[in-house]
Amino acid sequence: MRRTSRRRSRSDRGRPARGQGPPRAWRGGPFGFWADAFGKKLGHSPHLPIKRRAMAASASTTSWKRKRAALALASLSFLGLGLGVLSSFAIGCGSAPPPAAPKPCDVQIVTLRIYAADNINPNENQNPRPVVIRLYQLKDEMRMQNATYDEVLLSDKEVLADDIVKMDEVSVFPNDLVEVKFERAKEASTLGGVALFHSPKGQSWKTFYAFPLMPGEAQCGGRESDAGAQADPKTAFFVESTKIDNGSEFDESMFPNATSVRRVNLPKASGGNAPPKAAAPAP
Repeated sequence: MRRTSRRRSRSDRGRPARGQGPPRAWRGGPFGFWADAFGKKLGHSPHLPIKRRAMAASASTTSWKRKRAALALASLSFLGLGLGVLSSFAIGCGSAPPPAAPKPCDVQIVTLRIYAADNINPNENQNPRPVVIRLYQLKDEMRMQNATYDEVLLSDKEVLADDIVKMDEVSVFPNDLVEVKFERAKEASTLGGVALFHSPKGQSWKTFYAFPLMPGEAQCGGRESDAGAQADPKTAFFVESTKIDNGSEFDESMFPNATSVRRVNLPKASGGNAPPKAAAPAP
């Protein structure tokens, strides 16, 4: 068989054959080391054909991409874990404090019902007449307990002195039912009721009601009853002939005709002892 060979032209000399890597002149010349190193960095081996070198380079690039993706994923996971820990710490440290206990109520609105019989404050002919009821908020009741009718009627401020915190007047008619609402003064301990009868007898013209402890005072002092302090207490006064009573002798059933309720709201104390003033009915 005749061997044929293709002589390479002068321009092809030094050029690598297909699939043979960098030129041989580069390998053996002063740039050989750098040529081999550059070829290996790109995945080329001087001893591998071009296809295999391309496959090796592709595999190397894919492997590096996978490693980089895995590293990025791990970094994100670590960052998320750190943020979660920091968030939990912040929530634990910055959580809102428990709500403060409500402040004890220090205001009492008292409801007083005044029941009047059909024979109140009779005149000489025993005909009934309206009567004025004075309502005293007192620091102490002893001076009023010892006072006479005329002393309270004519000079209550001198006789009762600084025991008076506030005083109001309410007019009551026969068969009347008056519902009086007022704010209890904090300094007052007793409500004194005085009926200004035309012909008073004995001590029946006055009566008393002891205010319950203020809700705030009861809670702070621990002296409240089993049912707790009354936020808005209710009581009643009963007027019959020439007698006013706090319920020790009378009750609602004894005043069947006192059914029409007339409501009166007393003004708040404006400081000092309030002058005697008849309260106007509430609209």
